[in-house]
Amino acid sequence: VSTQSTGVFPRCWHPRMSDNRGPPLSHDVLKYYRQIKQLIDGGELGEEEQQALIANVYKDIDANKAHTKLAWHREGSMILEQVLNMSTPDQVHSFLSIFFNAASFAELCADRFSSHVIETSLALLFRLGLEEEKKGVKRAAGKAMLELLVLVCEKVGEVWGRLVIDAHGSHVLRTVLKAIKGLAPEVQATGAKRHSKGRRGPGVPKKLTPVAALRPIEDQFIADFESTSDWDLRELAYHAQGAPVLIEMLDMCKGDVAEKMIRGLFGLSTGEPDSALLYDSVGSHVADRAIECASDALLLKIHAELFRGKLKEHSLHGCANFTVQRVLSRVDHEGLAKGCLQELLPILEELLSRGRGGVVHKLLDMCARLRFEQGEVLAAMLRALEAQVGGAEDDKDAGMRKLLDMGVLGSAILQTIFVLDPEISKPAARSFANVASEWAVALSKDATSSHSMDSFFRSQALPKFKTKVLKRMFGNLTELAMDKFGSRVLEACYKASDIKQKKRMVEELARDEGRLSANFFGRFVLQNCKVTRFREAGVGAWEQAEEAGESKREQFGDLLGEENLFGGGDEEAVSYTHLTLPTKRIV
Repeated sequence: VSTQSTGVFPRCWHPRMSDNRGPPLSHDVLKYYRQIKQLIDGGELGEEEQQALIANVYKDIDANKAHTKLAWHREGSMILEQVLNMSTPDQVHSFLSIFFNAASFAELCADRFSSHVIETSLALLFRLGLEEEKKGVKRAAGKAMLELLVLVCEKVGEVWGRLVIDAHGSHVLRTVLKAIKGLAPEVQATGAKRHSKGRRGPGVPKKLTPVAALRPIEDQFIADFESTSDWDLRELAYHAQGAPVLIEMLDMCKGDVAEKMIRGLFGLSTGEPDSALLYDSVGSHVADRAIECASDALLLKIHAELFRGKLKEHSLHGCANFTVQRVLSRVDHEGLAKGCLQELLPILEELLSRGRGGVVHKLLDMCARLRFEQGEVLAAMLRALEAQVGGAEDDKDAGMRKLLDMGVLGSAILQTIFVLDPEISKPAARSFANVASEWAVALSKDATSSHSMDSFFRSQALPKFKTKVLKRMFGNLTELAMDKFGSRVLEACYKASDIKQKKRMVEELARDEGRLSANFFGRFVLQNCKVTRFREAGVGAWEQAEEAGESKREQFGDLLGEENLFGGGDEEAVSYTHLTLPTKRIV
C-alpha cells in the first residue's frame, strides 16, 4: 500500500507518551484497592456490606482524585470495572461524569487498560439508557444515563480519526459504532485478553435495539466517512485496526453512501478496478463485507470487473477464495449462476485438493437455492471426491467416505445435498445410507456428523435408505437418547419412520424409561417420541394417535410443504433455516 495519506488518520500520534496522566498510584493506595478486590472476589459480603464497601471506594476515589489514575493501572483498571458493575445508577453517573470529562479522554480510549474501562462503561450506559428510553425509567435530576451515553459517543466521535488506527482505541470506536446501531456492547471477563475469533460466517443475527438519542451521532459518522477520500478508505481497509472499524461502517451506511464507499474500495469510482484487496489477509475481510452490503446492481458491476474470467485464480488463493464464496452466496439468477459454473466446474478436483472446499460448498448451495443445474454440479463434485481417494476403484462409496472425513465442511456439503431435488440426490443418499449404516451410532453421537444424520432423516430421501440406517441403530436407542447429539438424531428418526418402526423404537425406549427420565436429554426424547403415552394409554390408543397425527401431517403437507413440518419439502418451498452450517469460515 502506498504511504501517501491525506492526514485524516495521523500516523505519528503516540497517545501513551503524554504527560497528562500525572503521578501514578502510590503503593499504599494500590494496596488498599487490592484489599477491596479480595473482599469482592471472596463473595462473603452481604448486600448491605457490599453497598457500604462500594460507597467507601467512591469516597476514596473522590478524595484522591483517582478517577483516571485507577484506569491507567493494570490492576486498578480491573478493580474499577468490578466496582462499576456493582454500583448503583447514581454512583455510575457521578463517577463517569468526571471520568469522561478528563482532559486526557482521547488517551484514555487509546490506553491498553483504561480502554477496557471505557468499554465496560459503554455497556452499562447502553443498558441503563435503554431503560430510560424504552421503559420510561426516571432518574434523579441531572442523573440521566441517556445524556451521558450521548456525551461519551460524541466525545469518541470527535477523536475517531486518532482512534481508528490505534490498537486499543479502535476497540472503543467499534464499541461505540455497535451501540449506535443498537447492538448491546458485550463486557469481557475482567482481565480477559482480546483475541481474534477467526473468519466467521453471518451466523445468527443479533437483536438490534437502536437508541433514538444516538441517531444524530450516527448521521455524523456517516457524513464523516462519506467525505473521506477513496485513498484513505483503502488505507483503512489494509490496516489491522482500521479494517474492523470500516466493516462496522459498511454495515451502518445505507444506500448511496455505502455504494460510494464500496466503489472506492474496489477502484470502480476511478475506472481502474483493483482486486488487490481480495488477496490481502486483512483487506479480504473488508472486501467480503463490501460484497455482502453491495446492491444487486453494484454486485453485477463488481463481478464483471473483478471476478469474471478470474474465478479460478481467486478461488485457489487463501484469502481471495472467501470473497468468491460471498459472491456465490449472493447470486440470485440463472444467468450469473451459469457463468460461475462454467468457470468453476472444471476445477472442482483442484479446489478440493488445494483445500478450497468452501468454494465447492457455496457453488453447490447456489445451485440448490436456485434449483439450477443441481445434477451437473453434484455429479462433478462426487467425481472430484472419488478422484481424491486413490486405489479405491472398487469402492462405489469412496467419495462419500471422503466427504464424511472432511469434518465440518463435509457435514455442511452433505446438508446441502439433502435439500436438492430427491431424484437428483438419490445416488448420494444411497451412498450415504451405505456408509452411515456401518457407523450409525458413532456418527449420530458425533458433534459434527450428527448434523449430517439429522438432515438425512429430515430429507425426502427414499424410506428404504432411512430404514437401512435405522436398523443399525436398534439396540442402542437408549444410548443415543441420553446423548446430546444422538438425542436430536433419534427424534428426527422417529418423525421420519412409519408406524411399525415407531412402535419398535418406543418399545425399546420404554424398557429404559427410568434411566431416560433421569437424564436431561432422555426426558425430551420420552416426550417427543410419545413414550409416556405408549405406556399409559396402551398400544391401541398410541397407534390411533400416531395415525391421526400422520394424517394431519399429510393434509397440511400439501398446503405447507413437508419442509415446514420436519424437513424435506418440495422444490418451491425449500427452507434453509434448518441447515446447521459451520460458524467458522472454511478455507
